[in-house]
Amino acid sequence: MAAFNKLANFVQKGAVTGLFSVFAWQLYQIGFQCTDYSKNKRLASKNQHTEIMEVIAKKVEEESQPHAVGAIPDRYEADDDSYLKRVPKLNHR
Repeated sequence: MAAFNKLANFVQKGAVTGLFSVFAWQLYQIGFQCTDYSKNKRLASKNQHTEIMEVIAKKVEEESQPHAVGAIPDRYEADDDSYLKRVPKLNHR
C-alpha cells in the first residue's frame, strides 16, 4: 500500500508540474506577443488608411464598369426595376 501511495504522489506531482509549466508557457507567449512592439510595427508596415483607400478605389473601378447582361451587381436596390426589361416575354398574343 505504501508503494501505491508513493507512486500516486509521484504521478500527481508530475501532472501538476506539467500543467503548471504549460500554463506558464502560455502566459509567456501571450505576454511576449502583447509587449513586442517592434514586431507589431514590422507586420503593420503598410498604412491602414492606404489599404482602405485601395479597397475603395477597386470598388469604384468595379462599379464604374457597365454590367454585362449575365452579370448581377453585388448590391440590392429596392427601387431598381431594370431586371424587368430583361425578362423574356412568354405570352405573345
